[in-house]
Amino acid sequence: MLFRQPVLPSRTLAAARLKAEGIIRAHRQMGCTAAGIAPLDLAGGLDLLLSKKGLPWISLNLVDDKGKHLFPARILTQAGDLRVSILGLTGPVRKTNVRQNGYRVLDWQATLPPALEEARQEADMIILLSSYPFRVNQEIARREKGITLILQAGILAGNMAPRVIDGTLICQTGSRGKYLGVLDLDRQDPSSCRNRFIALKTTLPLDRQVEAIVRQTMRQVNELHRRQLADQRRQRKEQQQARQRLKMLTGSAICSGCHQRQAAFWRRTRHATAWQTLAVRQRQFDRDCQSCHVTLPAGTLTRAEIRTLPLNFPLELRGVGCEACHGPGRKHAADPAGNHLRRPVASTCTRCHRDDHDTAFSFADKLPLVRCPP
Repeated sequence: MLFRQPVLPSRTLAAARLKAEGIIRAHRQMGCTAAGIAPLDLAGGLDLLLSKKGLPWISLNLVDDKGKHLFPARILTQAGDLRVSILGLTGPVRKTNVRQNGYRVLDWQATLPPALEEARQEADMIILLSSYPFRVNQEIARREKGITLILQAGILAGNMAPRVIDGTLICQTGSRGKYLGVLDLDRQDPSSCRNRFIALKTTLPLDRQVEAIVRQTMRQVNELHRRQLADQRRQRKEQQQARQRLKMLTGSAICSGCHQRQAAFWRRTRHATAWQTLAVRQRQFDRDCQSCHVTLPAGTLTRAEIRTLPLNFPLELRGVGCEACHGPGRKHAADPAGNHLRRPVASTCTRCHRDDHDTAFSFADKLPLVRCPP
């Protein structure tokens, strides 16, 4: 009977999920009888546990938002001619270390007594898998009669020899699978037990099937980190390229130095206040909205490149300015006669005025509203 020890999250949730899946597969291979759910087992999200069939998760106080149990409260098994009822009690969840989506952890005072009453009627021995700390398990042992053994789990305490509290044994094996705890109980007098801890040294022979699971998991995690590193390098390169494209822009303030009449007209259009319309709605840093409310080098960036641009746009590029329609103007500003800007066409506008954003857009009808004077 194993209580799955909490698994500390890795640097990334994806890597942590791969490791958790490997641990689940290994426990399934070893044929554990019951797996109590501790708070850190929920760090990868409830869906991860619900999706892993075949492992006997139990928890009498983990419920969904409607109060329905998500896992069995107990497992009834046979040890020789003894009927053994194993209950799972999930400790309190801290918001800082798990994702609390779609579940609640109820207090043991309300959930344990009725579960124990049912267990007493069906079993000769009751074992409680608890991820509460020792002080709480002491209180449980004193208040609730009939529990033969409390196996507690936690990452702060190591191997703990059995302690008898009002006829109930409380013990714990160190976390992270470094030790195997062996407890021999006397059927007539459980308090007169024998206990030992076996250090799982690297020199011990390995189970080939479990070793294969561990090696496969490590390869998967290593490959995940390799892909993540490659993605980071690619994204940095794309960001550098996109920033270089932005340097081709001058901003509408520079344009207005020569084109004063046109700039005055532009300031009265909705293009000039496009950034403010997002800011009012608290969406100025939303990737899905931002690219159509700022000045980009029209026609030179793909949509994938646009998503690599910095979220905090320079002030001079906030709003749909001159270069959003006429293209980058830095070379034109340096040499107006030798570098002419383009005239906008329908495809210039439909980059943003798409059907899913502007179902009634007509280039011919809208152009007079934003076309600068000669």
